[in-house]
Amino acid sequence: MSVYRRGSHWYISACWKWDRCRRSTDANSKAEAKRYEAMAILQMQSGVRGRDVELDGQAAQRRQQWTLKDCFERCLRESWAHLKSVESYHRPVAGSMIRQLGENRQLKDIEADDLLKLRSRTVTGAIKPATFNRYMQLLSTMMNWSVEWEKPIPKLKPLRYRLEENERFRILADSEEQPLLDGCLEVSEEYRDFVICALDMGWRSSEGCRLRPQDVRLADQEATIWDGKSGSRGVPLTERATQALKRQRQKAMQRGSKTLWTYSKDRCVDLFADAKKAAGITDKDLTAHCLRHTTATRLLEAGQDIHTVAQWLGHSNLETTRKYAKVLGHTLNKARDSLESR
Repeated sequence: MSVYRRGSHWYISACWKWDRCRRSTDANSKAEAKRYEAMAILQMQSGVRGRDVELDGQAAQRRQQWTLKDCFERCLRESWAHLKSVESYHRPVAGSMIRQLGENRQLKDIEADDLLKLRSRTVTGAIKPATFNRYMQLLSTMMNWSVEWEKPIPKLKPLRYRLEENERFRILADSEEQPLLDGCLEVSEEYRDFVICALDMGWRSSEGCRLRPQDVRLADQEATIWDGKSGSRGVPLTERATQALKRQRQKAMQRGSKTLWTYSKDRCVDLFADAKKAAGITDKDLTAHCLRHTTATRLLEAGQDIHTVAQWLGHSNLETTRKYAKVLGHTLNKARDSLESR
């Protein structure tokens, strides 16, 4: 489609040979946008590259004056406004990055050195590597939405990802499990069953929220977990997980619900915080996702090979599963003791 409308703006996508000019216009109608398209094609036919095509001298001047804050506000309106995470993630994370780079910094003045300086703050511990990754992901999105602006961030792609060496895998200690389950029971029996299944099945909270009655096969003691990364996987059920799913499947069928639980991913975060408070657990590093870490760690400690654990958790990349070996230092001591006993 060479001329199209997105929101209140008309866009053109003009092609000549192998080159393309894609950008917004100040057109008020499709016919006017068509004239801009013809203007762009004429310039490309005369040898002007698509990214250098000028449709309006005044518009070009405005592009040079747009700041990082302008870019952020445009993305809020046109790209992120419909997302549930806009207030909890996009606005605070992108806002923090913009403040550090300078909200009044013009796009044309941002250089790769600015991003290198921002990344260097991870060395001093001022920001975590995971936070830097989020900065770069959002900045990349902002730049991709600004392709019609004069200058993208140079060398952005090599800086986009960084190994998160400081990532910690907090697991639920055996002594914490029963107090946590008691705290869950104070929230509701339904949520206690949810946490039991999370501990024994290793699902992500979003996967547990999507579990349907037909995904549970009690006779085979197995459930099908669906996710958006690796499709689906079959997970065996422990006895207590089987009983928990049996209770919740009956309730779901009585109320005619499509899913076993009525929770959303965000709701699970609040419920876990309530359960921790009721259990007297104050460690902020213990989150609902740590239940998944706990499952992986327990499987590895039991002697399961890493390929089995990866299949259980639904990891498409084996390197993701290998990271759990970092928390198994005491099992290495057991291996040493087995050599000592020979």
